[in-house]
Amino acid sequence: MFLPSGYLASLIRRAKIFLRRTLWKSTAMVLTDSQLYFAVGLPVFAVLMNIIAGIVQHSAVMSRFTSIDNQFTNIDNRFTNVDNRFTGVEGRFVGLDGRFETLTGKVIEIDNRLTRLEAILERR
Repeated sequence: MFLPSGYLASLIRRAKIFLRRTLWKSTAMVLTDSQLYFAVGLPVFAVLMNIIAGIVQHSAVMSRFTSIDNQFTNIDNRFTNVDNRFTGVEGRFVGLDGRFETLTGKVIEIDNRLTRLEAILERR
């Protein structure tokens, strides 16, 4: 940033005058350069530190959100695995249902045969 020649000296001179008029009206104190630097620099330093602390806090919060997002992704993967297992179990039940229907058909067939045999034996 380029400042015009003498601008900084003029700014310091105006700051000294302002501080003399506002802060030390009743006393005839002289504002030294170091006092001026503290009066101007300390608030600037505090604001910069506040900005840096905000950036650090924002970074920490965002990393925590990323961590939580990863945990939800892991949980989602686990639910997908469980869903796949249930799909496999459902397939097994479908196969078992087919076998049960076949077995029921065979039992009915045997029952019909026994009924016919009983009828034949009763006629004799």
